[in-house]
Amino acid sequence: MSGGSVKTRRPLILVADDDATNRIITAEPVHGWGMRPSAAAGAAEDLAALQHALAAGAPFPLARLEAMSPAVDRLTLVERVR
Repeated sequence: MSGGSVKTRRPLILVADDDATNRIITAEPVHGWGMRPSAAAGAAEDLAALQHALAAGAPFPLARLEAMSPAVDRLTLVERVR
């Protein structure tokens, strides 16, 4: 086998949701898709995870963001990320 480990070749997906149960429920199928979930619980965590991944040279190819968050407008976060 050449290249990195299996873990490093599996894409990382950001799973952002204020509710811990929803993060767990969303993370389950992500594993089945051959991806690795990275959970974030709020706007500050979402942005920090996105910035960290970008700085590490491995931006998230996909993010699942809770759109109806009572605490934060993640659509605004999407605009900031653009």
